[in-house]
Amino acid sequence: MPRTIEATISQNGTIRLSEPVKLPGPRRALVTILEEQPVDEAAAEDQLIGEAGAEMAGQVLESEDFSDWPSYPANGKRESNGQ
Repeated sequence: MPRTIEATISQNGTIRLSEPVKLPGPRRALVTILEEQPVDEAAAEDQLIGEAGAEMAGQVLESEDFSDWPSYPANGKRESNGQ
């Protein structure tokens, strides 16, 4: 049964498969070369996490009423509000 496996082809034509492949013997393969550059998986994941985190933070800030939270100035010490 045919399988599709992601791979990266270097500029000199070396093919690097993204996962190990076990075969009972030699097999033919068809190679489709895509126009896009390979994706750095770690960088792509970090970007997605960053975008999701920023979106979630924006949603929290939009949905929460922070008016009753204590105020902290730039020096990090809590201001006294007479209580």
